[in-house]
Amino acid sequence: MNDALLERQLRKIPGVLAVSTSIEGITVLVHPEVHALVIEAQASAIALRLGDARGVAVIGGSRPAAVGGGRNQFDVLPKLRTVAPAAALVGVAALVATLAVQSPIGWFRGSPANSQHHQTAAGAPAPKAPSSAPA
Repeated sequence: MNDALLERQLRKIPGVLAVSTSIEGITVLVHPEVHALVIEAQASAIALRLGDARGVAVIGGSRPAAVGGGRNQFDVLPKLRTVAPAAALVGVAALVATLAVQSPIGWFRGSPANSQHHQTAAGAPAPKAPSSAPA
């Protein structure tokens, strides 16, 4: 089992970008437009011809919709399609909550004008009424 020879042979397959071998198996990175199942079959045949019984894992490439793995397994867009509506809903809820707190109705209910401490139109505190008590 010569890993260097195996890697050279696998890199000759059209569409293969990189090859990695380990004790667990052989990993082949392929171009997104290549059929991953064809590459997997070719890589397995080469490995068996060289006397290597390790499994072959193909990362990338395209696969039919009925077959799992391949590019669809590592593609970000399907994950974004499921997360995006929930994230948008959370964003809209946060915006509505912020507007509800900052709306004129909420502002007048808790505004300083309704409190004990009134201010004049210029924004300065209103003067206190003179007391009738002698000083």
